[in-house]
Amino acid sequence: MADRPIALVTGASSGIGASFARQLAIRGHDLVVVARDVTRLEKLAADLPGVDVEVISADLQQPEQLASVEERLVARDRPVDTLVNNAGYGTAGTFTELDLEREIGMIDLNNTALVRLTQSPATAMVERRRGGILNVASVGSFQPGPYNATYSATKAFVLSFTEAVHEELKPQGVHVTCVCPGFTVTEFQERAGIDESSVPGLM
Repeated sequence: MADRPIALVTGASSGIGASFARQLAIRGHDLVVVARDVTRLEKLAADLPGVDVEVISADLQQPEQLASVEERLVARDRPVDTLVNNAGYGTAGTFTELDLEREIGMIDLNNTALVRLTQSPATAMVERRRGGILNVASVGSFQPGPYNATYSATKAFVLSFTEAVHEELKPQGVHVTCVCPGFTVTEFQERAGIDESSVPGLM
């Protein structure tokens, strides 16, 4: 399995991130899975027989833990061929009534961590003239979102940033792509404090 390409997926413990990890495994990748919940990551690894799965427990809002993931991304002995920047969260409510520190933390995770984790492997991928980066945004990228103001703004940043870096790196053989999911049945709604009765498909 040493010749299998390696994909690193953040936010891989559940939802869209776990689905990306499973699909990449089916398509012949070994995995590096990153999230805070190591128990879930280990269960995911156990569910993927025949796949080399490296588990990294990290809170990407913590600078030293973010740095450890950056280091893994640039490791030359087992280089990462594909990165999926999926980690993130949202909030819901009137902006003036939301907890400001949680809003700032969302910017740190959804934007700052994503930018750092994009640059780390991109530099090495340019040297190799191959590689792929997939940044997960949202349909909220396309317009302002009242009652999701900060979240929608972070995802608009992700989309704009990714499209710009795509243009810069495509002549170097590196593919940078943004995906903008719509309403998806995951734990996102509960964590964001969204009334699930208002979400299509959750009635």
